[in-house]
Amino acid sequence: MKTKILIPLLTLASIVSATDFNVHGEVKLYGDGYYKQQDPRFGIDNTNDPDLLHTYTSTFKLAFQTIFNEHWNAIAKINADAEGSSPRFLYDGAYLQYTKNKMLNYRIGDLTYSEGKFKYYDYDDTGKFAAGLRDRNIRGAEINFWDMSLGAGFKRGLVAFEDNGFEVIEEDSRSYIIHFAANIPFSTHLFRSYINYESNQASESNSLRSGMVLHLNFAPYFNLQAVHASYTDKLRKKYPRFSQAITVEPELNLGMMNLKGTFYYAFLHDNLEKATPIEVPEYMFAYLEPGFSFSKKFSLGLPVEYHTMSLDDDDNLEQIFVGPRFYLTPAERLSIKSFVRMGFPIGDDYQENEMHIGTEVEVAFHF
Repeated sequence: MKTKILIPLLTLASIVSATDFNVHGEVKLYGDGYYKQQDPRFGIDNTNDPDLLHTYTSTFKLAFQTIFNEHWNAIAKINADAEGSSPRFLYDGAYLQYTKNKMLNYRIGDLTYSEGKFKYYDYDDTGKFAAGLRDRNIRGAEINFWDMSLGAGFKRGLVAFEDNGFEVIEEDSRSYIIHFAANIPFSTHLFRSYINYESNQASESNSLRSGMVLHLNFAPYFNLQAVHASYTDKLRKKYPRFSQAITVEPELNLGMMNLKGTFYYAFLHDNLEKATPIEVPEYMFAYLEPGFSFSKKFSLGLPVEYHTMSLDDDDNLEQIFVGPRFYLTPAERLSIKSFVRMGFPIGDDYQENEMHIGTEVEVAFHF
């Protein structure tokens, strides 16, 4: 409790006495509507509902930066992100940074690590999904030297466990995390490797996440992101539970025409109860979107997607998604995205193979 009170007070004091103060923010308004949707990834089955069902979410993020001098600065963040139109603002972390020079800086406070962010639009939130590593939050310290980064600290977030037959959810008070990453730039390209270790100090409960991210940039015509991720739990066991995943995301730009795509495949233990969890709710999907730019402000995409919709390769829950996507950028830092998507269940495990249709709209602006 003392820590929760102390950090906002220190942040407020820094704001008052600082020589420079900046506020940055992001707002997103999202809404969707679906008719007879089937999505086994998230347990959705509305095939017997005759109504059009809709949901919407609202996001408002604020970051306050205080610059004390050429070496010292601090950042504090709050975030409102939830379903509905009235999300509550919550504390989202703060840290103090000391910059020695261009090669060396230190951070202490609340830090977040993620690796291999998807370019694919439906999985691009690293708080939920990742080709490599989803968000890992700590309260600790970090050193960045040259193109290497090392951070360590206590895990921030909720943990669920069973106590006398009841599920208990509370702040994690046992786990700690160590994260290391290194960048190797070559020409216009970048190779990045990372290791993330987590332990809650109990027997056979530790985990290791590691991987490599390759960025190839042949601007302005072609770029590619490729990710190899490895997931391992219970490291002390004789036979640890390994899972691996590969992702390839190319993009080709030819002026008014472009082509982008994603291919993802995960290798899991045949018995899913023994498999280490991955960061995506299906073991394979493929996405290809040809696009056409009619102006600097408006473009159209025509994606085709194939999804297995399950982590078990014995399931037959495959679906194909098709439908246009619309991109509008009326001004700098303002974007509107929308699509109409039709889903075709083609797997044999569906009782109803009826097509479902949906539409989504997202309005976002930054300041």
